[in-house]
Amino acid sequence: MPELPEVETTRRHIAPVLDGRTIVAAELGRDRMARRNARPSDIADRLVGRRVESVGRRGKFLVIDLEDDLTWVIHLGMS
Repeated sequence: MPELPEVETTRRHIAPVLDGRTIVAAELGRDRMARRNARPSDIADRLVGRRVESVGRRGKFLVIDLEDDLTWVIHLGMS
């Protein structure tokens, strides 16, 4: 599991690249990755076309705020 400094470093590197951009494609590698969502089968469809408003961090999670009050939460995991 990545430690807090690695997560913050990742956030600082991706924030300038993602801020204000629109997601044009998304792919879910495994259904297990979205198991805590009400509708895991359409996660990629809900992300496509949304503009990134901000990239933040909450503990060891990356929190990406998208337009229309959608939040994308990412954990970097062990891979």
